[in-house]
Amino acid sequence: MMDLFIEVLGKYFLTKILLIPSILGFIFICKNLLRKSKFTQNKFLIYLFYSLNFTFWLILLKLIFVKIDPNPHVFSIKDISLIFTSILIDYFIVSYYKYIEYTVLPFFVVFYFAYLKEYGFTLQSFIVVWLALASFWFLLLLVSKKRVDIIQNIPRLLLVSLILVLVLLLIISSQFSINFLYALTLFGKVFILLCITKIIFNEIASIIEEYSKYKEYTYIDELTGVYNRRKFDETFKEILSSDTINKFSLVLFDVDSFKQINDKYGHLSGDIVLRDISYLVEKHLRENEENGQLFRFGGDEFFIIFRNRSGNEVKKIMVEIVKKISCTEFQCNSFKIKASISAGIVEATPGVMGKHIISQGDKNLYEAKARGKNQVYLQ
Repeated sequence: MMDLFIEVLGKYFLTKILLIPSILGFIFICKNLLRKSKFTQNKFLIYLFYSLNFTFWLILLKLIFVKIDPNPHVFSIKDISLIFTSILIDYFIVSYYKYIEYTVLPFFVVFYFAYLKEYGFTLQSFIVVWLALASFWFLLLLVSKKRVDIIQNIPRLLLVSLILVLVLLLIISSQFSINFLYALTLFGKVFILLCITKIIFNEIASIIEEYSKYKEYTYIDELTGVYNRRKFDETFKEILSSDTINKFSLVLFDVDSFKQINDKYGHLSGDIVLRDISYLVEKHLRENEENGQLFRFGGDEFFIIFRNRSGNEVKKIMVEIVKKISCTEFQCNSFKIKASISAGIVEATPGVMGKHIISQGDKNLYEAKARGKNQVYLQ
């Protein structure tokens, strides 16, 4: 029995599984570097580079396995099971992105050509191997769409392990005979690895949750619930340095005569007005999919960044928002308060410094005030 475990797991099993997180980490790092590059503007190129990145690191993993544990058979079950399980783990851990299910296809092609080189071509093996790869591809498609539901459910994880083992057995059966005990041991190996993945997945989820709480504390304005000045500064710098955003427009608005509202109704009522105005603006941007991001800059001053929108397009949006706010009565304890906003818009042009964009937005806001308030101004 012990000999069978050693045969299935391999003498260097622990060394090999410790390599898997490193390889998956390199896949993730390179993918994110590619995502931030200029190639993201071309969907075909980004898919091609994602796929090549994925294939390269998996081939490297196999070469390292061979270096650690030389084997006369390129398709030793010890290595194939680990590599296929590594692919499955990657699909469990990485969040879904468009065409993720196709990223593995170039690896399948390389895998089959390596198989041909090792064993030669026969019609039976051709059908069996491609049937196995097709089954594995459908499994990856399912995992990429339902990864959270599967990883948190032991019976489903057992089912996924079983399907993966059947895939592996199909490939092995094209050249070798298999007994039941061997298949059962292989199932145990795969299931144990996926259980480790479940633990890692839960830990990652916990870290993400903690990070989200930290981000909320760091980037969210406590009163209004919208992004704060720190988040604005970071987002503004990212947009200015981005190669993928060709144009954007910036809106600076504040509440007309806000000091009078505070003096007449109290600061608590003023806070309620700011909160409700923020809610109305965000609601309009979200429901109309205007691609605008709202920030509280300080006091009653707010910014909105509109990516890939011209100044004239943004002016139409802001006219609707200004009108909606002026028609709203804000309920503050026993008071019903009427309020309005004025907005200045600037369309950013290539090469203009960030401080000049903000300065121009500020000038346009003051021009809107000078023209009678409760309006929008674009120079």
